[in-house]
Amino acid sequence: MPLHSYTTEQIDFLRRAYPYLTVKSLTRAFNCVFDESRTATQIRSTLHRYGIRSGHSPKLMENRLRLFTPEQVEFLRNNYAGRSAAELTALFN
Repeated sequence: MPLHSYTTEQIDFLRRAYPYLTVKSLTRAFNCVFDESRTATQIRSTLHRYGIRSGHSPKLMENRLRLFTPEQVEFLRNNYAGRSAAELTALFN
């Protein structure tokens, strides 16, 4: 897969998560869930390319609840290796 190619599942993830996360947090979550190493710049560019908007001003994002709790992020980090996104999602849920 070329470096800047995204699956439908990945784009759907970005659409669902971006309203709740900053680009930096979204990048970390994306990389964790999909075992990728995308940069915040690449994710920001993809959001722009696909017309994905958060719907919130930057100041509102600072106080917005995050998509994942620290415990959930730890779970993802500890369990993503060797699993598909679908399998990890099932375990996570």
